[in-house]
Amino acid sequence: MDGAVRETQLFNFADNPHEFIQQHHDPKVIAHTGTRPKKEQVNLASDPRYAAKLAEMEALLLSEKMRRLDDPYRLWNQPEKD
Repeated sequence: MDGAVRETQLFNFADNPHEFIQQHHDPKVIAHTGTRPKKEQVNLASDPRYAAKLAEMEALLLSEKMRRLDDPYRLWNQPEKD
C-alpha cells in the first residue's frame, strides 16, 4: 500500500472475530459473500464509547512493540522516536 492507508481499526474479537467493517454491511457485499454481519460488527475506532480502550491499546502497541522490541517501523500517528 506504500504507506497510503492510514486508518485506525479497533475490533471486539468476542463479538466480531472476523473483523467486519462497515463496507461488509453493504447489500451487494452480503449478496456476494452470503454473510450478514450484525449491526455492532464494525470498526469501533471512531466510536466515542471506545475512546478509552483505543487509547489503551495504542499505548500498549507503542510501549511493547515499538519501544520494548525496538520496532523501527512506526505507524503514521506514532512519534518517530522518543
